[in-house]
Amino acid sequence: MESILTRSELVVIVDPMGIAAGGSVNTIGGIIRRDQAGFLAGALAGLASESGWVGRIDGTGGEAEAQTIYQASFMHGLRYACPGCRLVTAAASEATVDLFRGNGVDVVWAVPGPEADAVLAALAQGGLWVVWAEHAPAGVRPEQIAGGVGFAPEAVVAEALDASLAGEAGRDWAYDVASGSLGFAGLNGDAVSPGRQRLLLEAEEALRTGALDTGIDPQTGQER
Repeated sequence: MESILTRSELVVIVDPMGIAAGGSVNTIGGIIRRDQAGFLAGALAGLASESGWVGRIDGTGGEAEAQTIYQASFMHGLRYACPGCRLVTAAASEATVDLFRGNGVDVVWAVPGPEADAVLAALAQGGLWVVWAEHAPAGVRPEQIAGGVGFAPEAVVAEALDASLAGEAGRDWAYDVASGSLGFAGLNGDAVSPGRQRLLLEAEEALRTGALDTGIDPQTGQER
């Protein structure tokens, strides 16, 4: 948890972990548009794959509803960017290099959760490209990562402070594409060509403007 102070009466808290916004307190990241993060991760995995087979690791220990949203939105993003791609899924306890390579998978992504980093590190050592969401996985070298979808709280800090200075009550500023606080990070040119990177950034921009929808309810993970 990180606090950013500008005046004694104004506070912005990044990744608040249960602290409620209100009064003079603004929070950033109390809400995460997981449907957008999962969608972009799926699109990235699809365009990074040369074989057309993509792996998804489930059961990484995260909250059940969040995992459901991520799973569904990842699939929608994969279908959007690579309609012909096939998906191979495995629980974290069963996700091995042999399993994925035996099914032609060359790119893997893990639903964010406590067990995700260790699984992705092992798969990266086996030569699979890694895509991440929320944070780059510990133990994975940058050259093994195709790219990720991360948070940029700095994109909304100034707006939150300006709102407080204007007399508005504190509120939570979600991590979402529209605000620029959620988006692609660290795209690797060895895994994703400039042309494919351009397609990814176009998809991100379409989500930002509302021209593209994830097709997933951000609260439940159900298709809509």
